[in-house]
Amino acid sequence: MIWSKVKQRFEAMLAPALRGRVQVHLTSYERTSRFDVGRGWITLDGVEVVSVQVPSFYSNNIGFDTRTLDFGKALYSYPDLAIEAALASEDALISGLAFMDGRCGKRRLLATDAQALHKFAHILYELRCTAEGLVRKAAPPAA
Repeated sequence: MIWSKVKQRFEAMLAPALRGRVQVHLTSYERTSRFDVGRGWITLDGVEVVSVQVPSFYSNNIGFDTRTLDFGKALYSYPDLAIEAALASEDALISGLAFMDGRCGKRRLLATDAQALHKFAHILYELRCTAEGLVRKAAPPAA
């Protein structure tokens, strides 16, 4: 499947509060594979909110396990997953993308333990909660 279709398919799954505001982007620095990513990023209203890059950048800046590297592959496979499987995924890209999905409801967002999320997932969780106007309970103070 070509990138424009993958992008269109994923963006059609966005929650109504994000639809038309969020876009996913992908660039490849290596020409051997259609989804071999050099950089993937997500924008909200044209402003970059999160970016993932080549493996050395992942592991040094966002804490990705080096086995989790392909933003394009995550976007390609995401629409075929049940929302429960996406949210429970060990792949931080997949679980993060799930928070922008329209199938992830407001009650589920409010019930999420934000402190337990990977940094990538936490950014997208906060983005969605803000877009929905959700007020989350303050985290308990550290002991």
